[in-house]
Amino acid sequence: MGCVNTILGNLTTLAGINNVNADLVTQTVTFDYESEVNLEQALSKLRELGYPAEK
Repeated sequence: MGCVNTILGNLTTLAGINNVNADLVTQTVTFDYESEVNLEQALSKLRELGYPAEK
């Protein structure tokens, strides 16, 4: 559950990122984003935290 809290705590602070959901069972993260820039920032943040991230 710590991983989920880390992801939620970090992605929800990014501008243009909304409706963040992290599913521990399926090991997926979903979110809404306003622009490609926001998407790239979110993916970069996930990678920075040590999670593999791709579109």
